Amino acid sequence: MFAVDEWALGKVEPQVVSKKRKGPATTDTLSNDSAKRDKPHKTQRKRHRTKGSSPTLAEDGPAARVVAEETRERKKAPDPMLTALQTKMAAKLSGARFRMINEMLYTTSSSEAASMFQTQPDVYSDYHAGFRQQVQTWPENPTDFIIRNLIQRVNTPKEAHGLPSKKGICTVADLGCGDARISTKFSSRKNVRFYNFDFLPSRDVVAADISNLPLKSSSVDIAIFCLSLMGTNYSDFLGEAIRVVRPNGEVWIAEIRSRFTEKMIEDFVGWLSRSGLQLKNMNRDNTMFVYFEFKKQDGSSRDVLLDGNPELPKLKACKYKKR
Repeated sequence: MFAVDEWALGKVEPQVVSKKRKGPATTDTLSNDSAKRDKPHKTQRKRHRTKGSSPTLAEDGPAARVVAEETRERKKAPDPMLTALQTKMAAKLSGARFRMINEMLYTTSSSEAASMFQTQPDVYSDYHAGFRQQVQTWPENPTDFIIRNLIQRVNTPKEAHGLPSKKGICTVADLGCGDARISTKFSSRKNVRFYNFDFLPSRDVVAADISNLPLKSSSVDIAIFCLSLMGTNYSDFLGEAIRVVRPNGEVWIAEIRSRFTEKMIEDFVGWLSRSGLQLKNMNRDNTMFVYFEFKKQDGSSRDVLLDGNPELPKLKACKYKKR
C-alpha cells in the first residue's frame, strides 16, 4: 500500500550474542538486575496510561508516518458498510443542499451572497459540486455549448463573423465563472485571453462581485454570463458588462429556460436593445436553457440600462417545491 523506496535505510549489521558462563554477579549485571526490578510491570504501565491513550510510536519515525497515512486514507475512503439505499439517500441530501443554496442565490443580492460565501467558503464548494452533479442530467451543459461556439468562432476570420478582437487578441470576461472551465479549454491559445470572476478566488479566478468589476471601461471583447444572472440585482451585472465591453464587442448569455415566458423573452431582448445591445443570435433548441448573443453598439450606456429603463423584466427565480 505504501512505497518504502524513499526511506533511506542504513546497512544493518547482524548482532552477535556471545554466551557467558554463570558466575558471580558483576557490577554491570547487578545494575541490569536493578533496572529490571525498578521497571514497572506491564500491567502497572497500563494502569498509568491515561484513558483513551495508546502506546506511542517514535514520533518522527517511518512507522509513525505509515500509521498517520493509513488513518488519513481510512477517513477519505467511503464507508464500506453503506448500503445502496444509504448511498442514494446521501446523494439526495447533497442535492437538497444544492437546491437550498441555489434558491437563496436567486432571491438575495450579490453583496449578500458574497458575504455568505466569504464567511462560509464550504457553502461555495458545496454549491459548485452540486451544480456539476445537476448538469450531468441535462441534454447539454451550457458551458459545453459556449466552448463549442468559441472554438468555432476563433477558427473563423474576423471579417467572416470571427471573434471580436484588438490587435489580434480576443479578451473574454467570464462573469460568474465557477471553476473557470471555459478558459481551461483555451489555455494554449495565444489569441484568446480570459478574465475569470466569481465570489471566491482560486488559481485562475479573481474574487469579485460582478455588479462592480475591477476592469476598466471598454477593456474586453466578450462578456459571458453562463447561468450567472442570479441575484435580485442582476441588472447591475448586465450594466457592468455594457461598461467593460468595447464597442462592437459582444455579450453572451445562457440562462435557465424556465425563468422566461415567451413574453419575457421579448421584453428581455427589448430591454437590452434600448441600452445599445443588438441581438445577433438566439438559440432556443435546448430544453434547459436559452442562449442569447448581443453586439454592443456605439453609444451603448450602462446608465441608460439602469436609469432609463424602468420596465426591468423580472426573470423568474429558480425555486423548488417543498417535499
